[in-house]
Amino acid sequence: MGFVDRLGSLKQIVQKFSEEYTPIVVVSAVSGISKQEGTTSLLLGAIDKACRSEDFDENIKSIRAQHLKLVELLPSDAKDRFANILEVELQSLVSFLSALSIIKEQSSKSLDFILSFGERLSALLVTEILKTTGLVVKFCDLSNILSDDVLDESENFYDSVSDLIVKKISPVENEISVVTGFFGYVNSGILNKVGRGYSDLTSALIARGLGPDLVHELQIWKEVDGVYSADPRKIPSAKVLNEISAKEAVELTFFGSEVIHPHTMEQVISKNIPIRVLNSLKPDLMGTIIRRDVREVKNSPIAVTSKKKVIVLSVVSNRMYDANGFLAQLFEILREEGLVVDLVSTSEVTVSCTVNDIAKLNRAYPKLSRLGEIRILENRAILAVVGTSLSQGNDSVSKMFAALSAAKIYPEMVTQAESMTSISFVVEESVIETALVEVHGALFAG
Repeated sequence: MGFVDRLGSLKQIVQKFSEEYTPIVVVSAVSGISKQEGTTSLLLGAIDKACRSEDFDENIKSIRAQHLKLVELLPSDAKDRFANILEVELQSLVSFLSALSIIKEQSSKSLDFILSFGERLSALLVTEILKTTGLVVKFCDLSNILSDDVLDESENFYDSVSDLIVKKISPVENEISVVTGFFGYVNSGILNKVGRGYSDLTSALIARGLGPDLVHELQIWKEVDGVYSADPRKIPSAKVLNEISAKEAVELTFFGSEVIHPHTMEQVISKNIPIRVLNSLKPDLMGTIIRRDVREVKNSPIAVTSKKKVIVLSVVSNRMYDANGFLAQLFEILREEGLVVDLVSTSEVTVSCTVNDIAKLNRAYPKLSRLGEIRILENRAILAVVGTSLSQGNDSVSKMFAALSAAKIYPEMVTQAESMTSISFVVEESVIETALVEVHGALFAG
């Protein structure tokens, strides 16, 4: 959530959907022009300064200015009311940061406590704005819903959180709930457990807890028109996709397209609740809907995406031939160094895989060299084509290879997902942009 125009759009969106449904509005902290200027980043910076006994006043001033700038949509009495709320919240925040300055040490719980201010301020502001429409609105703070007996390492953690959130919200027909995207406090810290996309996860857990009988769809409002057939900044001819399957969405996210985190999607898709990605500044657009079921159209690519800064590791060894446990040894070495593997290709005497950290790979080199001859290719990129029931025998795949060949781009590695939802090519990073344009043109021209 960000500036005044976005808040005005949010107001219109909620009013529109409240005519037919009872929306539950989950908000993130206020964003900035850049990520570093957003409330969450300012709070993290204040924590860092406090733990080093440095002055964090500038961070507090920036947070105050951000929120006061956004009250332009409010009538004067509501502006004054929110300004008073803001000062009370900031005084509490300053008191806690001052305590950190004395202790000079942060715990996961104190980190979560301070981060919760961002979503709470945002939700309080949105509550005041929506009240000006005449709608019945209530503010729901989720920052205290977890007790110590809800262990975040337990298998049913998200089931428990989902139930607690729904119980806290207690949705009532014709009463709009404005909910903090933050839920806590998590034993290991919400950033460690979930990451900075916890507002999306909170929305998903609410939808999951209410179930398909009560939830029409989960809407994720971003600043893009939906999910594209390619990055429109690189390929202006890229089109917004009307509908994709959950498997396709996961593949796109994995290969670098910012859709929705797979874990967040799973919370909703597993309950057969569709997810719609929409543009908060263009609320009249239909966006892209993500469904659990595979699309009707088979053998059809939907998008082309890429991932840069890839390293190809190849191990050549005659010991692989007819040997048990060779791959297990290789991947255990990579696991020990924390190396993430994206793609794997094997033959009788060679295994190749892509990793993403040359420093970690160099540390693993002595152990890897015991397995065989090691070859490392840096400055590579992955070009991935995503779709349904893709196989190397259909016309789409032929078009991909023909387009790359015509551009004199020769893949060094080709892999196919077991689910046939993607085919990936490893090429030199210097040609990835050209590869994207050529393959997208071959597959989606016209």
